[in-house]
Amino acid sequence: MGIKEIKLLKTKTIFKSLIFQFYLVLYACLCYAAITGLWIDIIVYCLIILTIVSKCILILMSYWFVWIRVKIMYKKCDSISECDYLHVIPFENKGIEEILKYIEKDGSLYFIYQKTKYYYDSETQEFNLLKFPIDWKISKYLDWAGHSNESLEQYSEKYGDNGLEIQIPKFSKLFLERCTNPFFIFQFICVFLWMLYEYWMYPLFTALMLVVFESILVTEQMKNLKLIHSIGNKEFIIKVYRYRKWIQISTKKLVPGDIVSICNSTTLAADMILIKGTCIIDESMLTGESVPVNKEPLQFSHEDDVFDISKSKLHFLYSGTQIIQVTGKTDIPCKSNEFKKQTGCVAIVVRTSFYTEQGSLMRTILYGSQRMTANNKETLFFILFLLTFALAAAFYLLWYGLEDDSKSKYTLLLECAIIITNVVPPELPLQLSLAVNSSLVSLVKLGIYCTEPFRIPYSGKLDICCFDKTGTLTHLKPQIAGIITHDSVVAGSSIPIYDANKLSHLVIKILAACNSVSVINKKKIGDPLEIELMNFVKFNFVSESSVSSSQFKALGTIKILKKFHFYSELGRMSTIVSFSIEGIQKTVVLTKGAPEIIYNYLKPDQIPKQYTHIHELATYRGSRVLALAYKIMEGNICSSRIHSLTRESIESNLIFSGFVEINNAIKKETINSIFELRKLMKIRCIMITGDNIYTASYVAKKIGMFDNSKIFQICNVKHDYIVLREIATDSKKVEIDYKTLFGYLQQQKIELAISGPDFGRIQLEDLNPPIYLKLMSNVRVFSRTCPKQKEQILYFYKKNGFITLMCGDGTNDVGALKQAHVGVALLDGDEKETKVKPKFRNLVDEMNNDNTIVKLGDASIAAPFTSKVPNISTVSSIILQGRSTLTITLQMFKILAVNALLLAYSQSVLYLDGIKFSDTQSTFQAMLLIGCFLFITRVKPLKKPVPTDPPPSKFFTFPTVSIIFIQSLLHLISVVYINRICKSLSPMEPLPVNLDSTVDSPVSKEEIFVPSLIKSCTYILSTALQIITFSVNYKGYPYNQSLFENKPMFYSILFSSSLTVALLFNVYPDLNEYMELVHINNDVKLALLFTILANGFIGYISDRLVQYLFVNKNPKMTV
Repeated sequence: MGIKEIKLLKTKTIFKSLIFQFYLVLYACLCYAAITGLWIDIIVYCLIILTIVSKCILILMSYWFVWIRVKIMYKKCDSISECDYLHVIPFENKGIEEILKYIEKDGSLYFIYQKTKYYYDSETQEFNLLKFPIDWKISKYLDWAGHSNESLEQYSEKYGDNGLEIQIPKFSKLFLERCTNPFFIFQFICVFLWMLYEYWMYPLFTALMLVVFESILVTEQMKNLKLIHSIGNKEFIIKVYRYRKWIQISTKKLVPGDIVSICNSTTLAADMILIKGTCIIDESMLTGESVPVNKEPLQFSHEDDVFDISKSKLHFLYSGTQIIQVTGKTDIPCKSNEFKKQTGCVAIVVRTSFYTEQGSLMRTILYGSQRMTANNKETLFFILFLLTFALAAAFYLLWYGLEDDSKSKYTLLLECAIIITNVVPPELPLQLSLAVNSSLVSLVKLGIYCTEPFRIPYSGKLDICCFDKTGTLTHLKPQIAGIITHDSVVAGSSIPIYDANKLSHLVIKILAACNSVSVINKKKIGDPLEIELMNFVKFNFVSESSVSSSQFKALGTIKILKKFHFYSELGRMSTIVSFSIEGIQKTVVLTKGAPEIIYNYLKPDQIPKQYTHIHELATYRGSRVLALAYKIMEGNICSSRIHSLTRESIESNLIFSGFVEINNAIKKETINSIFELRKLMKIRCIMITGDNIYTASYVAKKIGMFDNSKIFQICNVKHDYIVLREIATDSKKVEIDYKTLFGYLQQQKIELAISGPDFGRIQLEDLNPPIYLKLMSNVRVFSRTCPKQKEQILYFYKKNGFITLMCGDGTNDVGALKQAHVGVALLDGDEKETKVKPKFRNLVDEMNNDNTIVKLGDASIAAPFTSKVPNISTVSSIILQGRSTLTITLQMFKILAVNALLLAYSQSVLYLDGIKFSDTQSTFQAMLLIGCFLFITRVKPLKKPVPTDPPPSKFFTFPTVSIIFIQSLLHLISVVYINRICKSLSPMEPLPVNLDSTVDSPVSKEEIFVPSLIKSCTYILSTALQIITFSVNYKGYPYNQSLFENKPMFYSILFSSSLTVALLFNVYPDLNEYMELVHINNDVKLALLFTILANGFIGYISDRLVQYLFVNKNPKMTV
């Protein structure tokens, strides 16, 4: 559930509201002033202004911030009976807070939030997500006979229609929502203040820029909503068993509990449980698994067994997935004979609409990316940082301005308001959105899709990258290295047999029939390893449940009667088959799995003494090893009894047959990518896999996850000491106390590996937390881990302050992918299809591009990031983009901070000296620099990483703040120096006292712009200093393209610089005249030019020097 907290609210009565009492006092004061005739008093003016402004602020603040609205209008209550409204607070980045009215109907209370219903439970006195029939007893599913009239009416009322529809609002409504956000309102207040100042061009240009930008964002939002709307399930007619008969209805009318018939080439319209027939499904749209999945009907085991989706995925059908093939034949009895007559598969609908897995993914896409900014907290602190200087400048202006009687009080107050409102530059909201939006577009070009944009900055400050092994670091398709037979193991030999003709008949039959492979149009579908094993012994399907081989005709046909599928938690799979042994038909159990797991199910007196030693020798070579076993069942077993057999009853007293040695070739991109991550990006790499610890350690060393030649296995952990064993042949265990452990590991250059069972035991030990943290920080390989343990490992690192990434390719990694700060799911596919798309023609195309929204075919339920590039090079791309985003955001903050401080000085100190810019000059300066603001976010990261530490991720660090103050000080010195030169050459004449000002003209004649030498020089210098700020703070290498490679940014700076130089040297006299600039003599020109060049040079050197001396270069852990 995405809701963190639900608070019960009761509406305050108007007389008990503090706001009402506050305004009651204000209105009373105003009435008293009106009666006594004190309207001319300045205090009354202040009261009027305070009343109007505070009223507007309160209305807007309560509209923007739900918690303020709650404080003003509501009070908490303890009982639902007293409650009027609900304050719904979601988890971070899972939506926005809302105040909702609950609905009371037929004795039930509920509310709807993000397309989902939450019902009130009177017993627990809590709201819970609408409950679906997904946890019935298995016997109830098998006995269910469909809906009657009464139950259908009840379920329809409770669950509603089965639709994934999204209402698309009109452009005007979305635009109004954008226009009422805080940044937009704030900027329009600035525009209004500038207009009061009798500026027109500059505020209108700013307003136009804001309206155009918001219109573009609204257009993009509408396109995204339309795209999400179009990817929902299409409505079609389906057969449903209702009222004791089969009828046809629209999929939109499906409700939980409906029994439906499934046919070939159908897209599932709801989440279902299969109760009759078998089918093959393509789940790649949701899970990212490229291999079609076999689904089998739910089977009765124990009367009290409750359906658990986490343990019964074999029987669960996901909405939005595609049916490839169905088989309606089954021997499993159903309550109604109608089911047996029905062709195709039969399933029970258990979840509909936005409650399905597909609906959950759509809600993530729709609500998870509502705020697309790089760092909200940093932005808030940044604004507060600028506000302190703005308040200081406003106070300075007001303090000294009031001492000058020639200054208009109205103009002083207006100027102070402008200084404070300029804390938030108009470009800030634009750049915050563009920074992340540009990153999304760049990732899409690389075949990487993101459903949670807020995670992009996390990828720029990673400490640890965790990887699954098979399918992620190595190819999914295996290579059979050979079979180590039972006789070889008994003889102590680990030499495999590569020729299938030399294998025993039982081994061949296990390889051929112990699998979950299916056949479609004579093509094998299933796990690549199992298909390869069948091909190794040259077996093919002769029917849906029978296999035979033309090469081994003497073995006859093997009929597969029942399958117990592989689960990573169990580490094994079994099948019950029937074939002829010496002319007699026998029922045999065939089993394969992890050697250490199979060992526990073997008949004790049949286990070879060299069993463990031989399989370890094979794993030392880097091979995956499977153990093979069988058991011949006694007597004739009928089909009904076979289907009633449980896994526990057949997987016992097995007879060992041999080992299969398998190699998965390392992907060609893996070694280079690991090198980039460790050596160039300084990120620690860890393997978390379900494979054997020796195999995993071999692969980890081969791909370069660590440099040391020794790797030790953690065998046991006690309160005072640890037991280690080197992963090598004939190695012995050693006990080391914790006082000397870490020094020993460093001195001997040892890396650690641990298996899942040992990791589970360590968690039960009461270890000292610092020792436990340090111990786990030295582990490079986690092996034989189940999905839950993968998730626990990621949680451990997160809890201890590490920023983590998990990269995997299968559903077994889903928990870990979601637990990590950055989860990357690899979709297995053809790398040739993943090419960089052509460049967008311009910035507007980029902002409008549909690629910023993720389609269901591109995303998966597994992770926030989904890559169509089936190798880990995509991880480097994500990290490079994340570091680029962090760097751009920090550069943007620095530029805006320096410019804002310069502006505050200009509008306070220089204003008191009579120095100001004209409306035309302000507008021209804004137009000149807008390209720099727009194109700084279009920078691209380097295609290949270079040796460097992660970039700073926070604004308030010593290097960043010191650079801002150094540059601001340089700008201040430059302005003061030029002003003194200008004053010495052309002293400013005292401004005439405004004798003609009236109430009708609040802006006095003293404020009318009159060109002068000092104003012209200050304007040219101010423009040049802002360009210098962009040039100095723009850093390409080592995270982004250089300034020369970022052509739009480079040309923008070049163009702005050229125009500034043209203004200085009066290259275009008409332009200077239009810009209201006076002639500047040669001495001042040279002084101005020297000041600009010196400022740029010193600023550049000081910036790079601070970066070199103080930027933190110490990662949290060795890589």
